[in-house]
Amino acid sequence: MQLVRMLKSGVDLDGDGTVDIDPNRIYYIGQSLGSLYGTLLTALETNLPVVTLNAGGGSVIDIARWSPAFRPLLAQGLGLSSDFNENYVLRDQPVKVNDVPGAIAIQDTLELIDWADAPGDPLAYAPLLRASPLKGVPGKRVLFQFATGDQTVPNPTESALVRAAGMRESTWVFRNDLAQAAFPSLPADPHAYLTNVLSGGPALSIALATQTQIAGFFASNGTMIPDPNTNGLNYFEVPAMLPETLGFK
Repeated sequence: MQLVRMLKSGVDLDGDGTVDIDPNRIYYIGQSLGSLYGTLLTALETNLPVVTLNAGGGSVIDIARWSPAFRPLLAQGLGLSSDFNENYVLRDQPVKVNDVPGAIAIQDTLELIDWADAPGDPLAYAPLLRASPLKGVPGKRVLFQFATGDQTVPNPTESALVRAAGMRESTWVFRNDLAQAAFPSLPADPHAYLTNVLSGGPALSIALATQTQIAGFFASNGTMIPDPNTNGLNYFEVPAMLPETLGFK
């Protein structure tokens, strides 16, 4: 927010007495953790009308619960073995009878942590982006992007963030399941598909298509979201329904 205020005041980069950065065209891109705290920033900052949030999710506890990368850290924090079973169920699944000893106690503990985390959790701020903005803060134009099968910020948490914001229609999903079937060399975890530019080949093409979509969104000042399906890449879509399963491979 301090950086936004500096840019709004006018920045002379080369010392010639002329402002070099347009103070009326300030945008934000957040990826992963940058999308988590970027959700808070966007909800609170009046001078960020157009934003892209890539691979963000919520709640933080649910990210840790479902992510293979973070679940061992959650277990450590709870003083449990890494293979603990809270027998939790994903959204839109059949009723489950919980007969796993100790599972309910773990679920209750995680729910309490979720409540304690809420004042700084992106899921609590997502409704403020457009549906219910804070007084004096205009609603924002937000492009959400994420990939199917994300193992770092799992799809159910990414969908939860979009659903809380009420912005499915401005969400584009990269179908890594389809792309990996065509290009097996792509990473099993597509979490960094936006920035995976050093691998070359299809990963580079996918990253550039995603970045070009963001550039077009910003160039239009948030009035238009370009279709990134270009140059033979047909792996991006606006989801008819937000994915609620993990989709890990």
